[in-house]
Amino acid sequence: MFDNRSEESLGPRLVCTTSNGKSKIIPLKLKKLIIGRSNEAALKLMHPSISRKHCVIEKRKTGFYARNISTTNPLYLNNRDISEQRLFSGDKLQIGTFSITFISDEKADTRQATQKIITKHTRSNRGVWLAALLIFIFSGYLLYVHAYTPWKTHQRLAAIAKQIQMGDYLPATDALKQLLLSNISSEDAQTARDMLAQITLAVTRQKAEKGNVEEAKAFLKKYLAEYGHGKEAEALWDRLDFYRLTGSDSAFGI
Repeated sequence: MFDNRSEESLGPRLVCTTSNGKSKIIPLKLKKLIIGRSNEAALKLMHPSISRKHCVIEKRKTGFYARNISTTNPLYLNNRDISEQRLFSGDKLQIGTFSITFISDEKADTRQATQKIITKHTRSNRGVWLAALLIFIFSGYLLYVHAYTPWKTHQRLAAIAKQIQMGDYLPATDALKQLLLSNISSEDAQTARDMLAQITLAVTRQKAEKGNVEEAKAFLKKYLAEYGHGKEAEALWDRLDFYRLTGSDSAFGI
């Protein structure tokens, strides 16, 4: 949920949107705007996956910068985990379940368009061969990126699924984490996160069934601190709440 502050929207600003579609505009009039659950935050967002002081938006001479100041929770910019990054108009930050878009009408905050390669017609045979070579290389690159790489990723995910079925959770976990660090599609990344959540839930249940509830809670907390911002983690948040209600732990401090 949002806090109750409201200001007139002028100049560079943030548009914060919740998972249910509600939005709020926050003008960037301060040199430093803190985002988090703390009362000191200028933009206060209430969710367990958000730290008390999660990130800060800073105004510098070269523009606006987003900086992660949380020691446990990630900050995503355009679906990439960042520690600090310059913001350009249209960039989207992801903090827990909240989506925050940076919008600015100032020319300096507009990202320069990628320069287009213009192929000029020439009578030179050398130029024709060079163009053909570039087309061949580019076609090979597209084939590798859009055909071979996805196929290889699907093969790895299928192998990991078999490991999970056999109960080989540790090698499956390591393989999934490596995949999530690689350049895979958003669909494959979601599949990997779903499988990682499945493993975490299974291991947690094993520990709890053996009477190691505190160990199970610690295992859950470690996972949620790193991966607890997606829908696949909802069952794990519920499981942690269950252990907290039935045990001695009363707060999840991340």
